[in-house]
Amino acid sequence: MLSLLGEPLVDDLMTSDMMSTTITLSWNPPTAVVPISYYINRRCRRICESSFSSTQNFTTVLPTHYSVSILPYSQCFFDLFGVYGNDIAFLANYSANTLSSG
Repeated sequence: MLSLLGEPLVDDLMTSDMMSTTITLSWNPPTAVVPISYYINRRCRRICESSFSSTQNFTTVLPTHYSVSILPYSQCFFDLFGVYGNDIAFLANYSANTLSSG
């Protein structure tokens, strides 16, 4: 892991827009060492169901992520990782619900 970099963390991971099938996440990069890119793990499940319906991974360079193709009334959990060359560091996690389909 990132022993030389210490513990880079993002403390402001938040949703900037939530719709019935999309969630937009935004954050400020860690100030100590800015990652080359970001890796996001998304786990979603319909609120009325017990099992998770999807797992997707994304890589982005910007501190904004548009998570699409989510079913209405879903609860999603996001894990944000920073990519530092060959190293990956956990930065933050967040949960959000999609709105109704109407």
